[in-house]
Amino acid sequence: MKPQQQSEQETSERTKLQPPLWLACAALAYPVYWSMTLLLRAVPGLIRVAFFGHQLAFFECTFRGARAAAFPTPSANGFVPSLRGTERDPLLTALLLLVALILLFSRMPRRWRPWCGFCLATTGWIGASSYLSWWTFSSALNASGISALLFFFVVQIVGLYWFVGRQMRSSAWLSMRYALTAWVFPMSALAMLLGQRLFWLPYLWQFCLGALAAMLAAVASKAAAREKALAWPGWRGVAACTLCSLCMFGLLKTFGASRRVGGAARIRRPFLTKVQEALANKPYERLFFQKGVNFTAEWPEIYGSDGALHMLARLSAYGINAIALVPFGFTRRGSTEVRFGGGWESDSGVEQVAAFAHSLDMKVMLKPQIWVRPGYTGDLEFDSDGKRRTWFSEYQRFLEHYAGLAKRIHADLFCVGVEFARLTKHEAEWRRLIGRARELYPGPLVYAANAGEEFESIRFWDALDYIGLDNYYSLPDDLNASLIAKKVETIHNQYQRPVIFTEVGFASLEDPHRQPWDETPRRLSSEQQARCYEAVFQAFYRKPWFQGMYWWKVGSNGYGGPEDGTHTPWGKPAMDVVSRWYRSP
Repeated sequence: MKPQQQSEQETSERTKLQPPLWLACAALAYPVYWSMTLLLRAVPGLIRVAFFGHQLAFFECTFRGARAAAFPTPSANGFVPSLRGTERDPLLTALLLLVALILLFSRMPRRWRPWCGFCLATTGWIGASSYLSWWTFSSALNASGISALLFFFVVQIVGLYWFVGRQMRSSAWLSMRYALTAWVFPMSALAMLLGQRLFWLPYLWQFCLGALAAMLAAVASKAAAREKALAWPGWRGVAACTLCSLCMFGLLKTFGASRRVGGAARIRRPFLTKVQEALANKPYERLFFQKGVNFTAEWPEIYGSDGALHMLARLSAYGINAIALVPFGFTRRGSTEVRFGGGWESDSGVEQVAAFAHSLDMKVMLKPQIWVRPGYTGDLEFDSDGKRRTWFSEYQRFLEHYAGLAKRIHADLFCVGVEFARLTKHEAEWRRLIGRARELYPGPLVYAANAGEEFESIRFWDALDYIGLDNYYSLPDDLNASLIAKKVETIHNQYQRPVIFTEVGFASLEDPHRQPWDETPRRLSSEQQARCYEAVFQAFYRKPWFQGMYWWKVGSNGYGGPEDGTHTPWGKPAMDVVSRWYRSP
């Protein structure tokens, strides 16, 4: 037997004794995924804190990954930081880190190159995921976002080129199959398990982008095929990687759970601590005029992220002096269970956004809501007294949690419920809930009633500090809202409580005044939305019993614009109407 044939036979026999490639990659996927998340989503903020004097706003480690937010140090006059020109800093820092990572991996021995490629491809995957999600949920990307997405896609291709290069003398199709089975499929499954599985479309985009990168890398690898030695992990290596993944996941999962219940593992956030100390002895105002918007968490810029803080800082220019933060709990129709905590509106994220809003001299209303699947909160009801009592007990647990959070963040106003149209007739239960909220939270309380029968039939307004209306009353074709104003004033006169609109809004679609809650796709009309805004301001803004409004809604990711038909006024003429009224005396 020739020496070359003997060497190939020995290599073949040795390969048969080794674990399959996909198993080795699956064992290594979680530590690599978590580490690269730390690199891209936390390290840039920490670098700015360590070397550029920025203020640490937020740092969090969970089993899903790590993230940090930072901004320039506040001025000596107060907490207000200047954010102008800093929006691109995290992206630039991340790109520089990624370039450094590529240079480092390129200097590694060739036998380690496939595993360096695995790490590099994962980094590109994580970097691209935020921009794919942005594209999915906001349907818009600016030039810098598109450039970043393309850059991370190229990083995926480079990483996979190094990874599939181990397939000596293999066809492009075989190399692509290896990339799909060993990297694309495991990474897609891992991202789904660790992410927000309610929304599948970003993961589909990620998978398609990963598959395309695998195809291009396989073609490039075949075109430049050459012999490479490989640091191939044996069964012991796979077992060690699996054990490392399980231990790492378990520790981070336990660590995250201890943080959610306020355990000792909570990470100190200097800026948050400073603001909370300043507010600790500040008395609650019982009555104040609210020029507000509902500031909702929208992917990918969830509460506590850099993007959410930058977006919040932009609101002051429009005269906005109050925001409503909206964390969601979830229940299913027919079920008595209420689930809450974590997700886009985590407690730590709410704390950070509230502290930042207070630093901008904004008031904060905490308005926790229940999302019913399938259906609408106003349709929630129960066919027996036992089920109803069980649900109210579950809801009390939900309310107690957020009343405690409202006290911790020094929320200026706390909303005890939103649009339970078929449950608010049970007056005794709601008075008990309101009494419990007052035991936990010392500030003013409000309930957000749906326009119409619920608003006009509630009998516990006297137990609250404000009458709250989600004002989606239909307007007449001439947009004269005077009759609605008289209807609202009647409720005020009966209970002698000031009125606020906990929600009010119109879609930027044709004839939004007829069904203000409706976003059924039809012809866009941001001008009609703006006219409806003007009509509401004209009818209510200067009434002596009226104490302000929260428009629905401005998202933390800044979605909107003339091609968007949803309720948000952002980037539309309605925002100019808001600014004109809010900035006037």
